[in-house]
Amino acid sequence: MDKEGLSIYELAKKTGIKERTIKLYLEGFTSPSSKMIRVLCRYFNVTADYLIGLKDESVISARAERVAKKIDAMRRFEQNWSEIIVSAIKDKMDKIRNPNSEELDSEFMAEVRNSR
Repeated sequence: MDKEGLSIYELAKKTGIKERTIKLYLEGFTSPSSKMIRVLCRYFNVTADYLIGLKDESVISARAERVAKKIDAMRRFEQNWSEIIVSAIKDKMDKIRNPNSEELDSEFMAEVRNSR
């Protein structure tokens, strides 16, 4: 019936829609009611617009794209923060190694002394 290999029998069993009704939908002899459209949308996890052919993109791919963008943004944010933290640590370490080059803040130096 579709690219996933779902049979009319399996769809009928999983959605509660009669096999004959599904066949009539597929053959174009009748159209699903709004209730049946909702049932099919929930089962396939798509929008009604996608199901009836008004949109080319399913809700699944749209959601996946939004999630991928959010994950990418989070990775960039994490990478930026990691770079900032590493840079700050390197700066502090340089100041510890070369205390005469710049003055260290007293709170940080107290932490260094107490950790020894």
